[in-house]
Amino acid sequence: MTQELGYKIAETNFRTREGEIDIVATDNGIQVFIEVKTRSNRGFGSGVEQISTRKAQRIQATAQRYLAENGLDDAE
Repeated sequence: MTQELGYKIAETNFRTREGEIDIVATDNGIQVFIEVKTRSNRGFGSGVEQISTRKAQRIQATAQRYLAENGLDDAE
């Protein structure tokens, strides 16, 4: 579905000691980091509701590592 929305997938299942990002893509020149959460129904809440503060911090740290490793960070 990501590609159908016009995203260009750069990498899937990017893993570091900080964590994992399911999909790394670009959308109109912007890096997008996607966490995939599939639910068969809303009985347990939406996918967004399942991302804890700790998980969000791990995603952010992993995204920063991806940017640094690929020369895309602003530190240059």
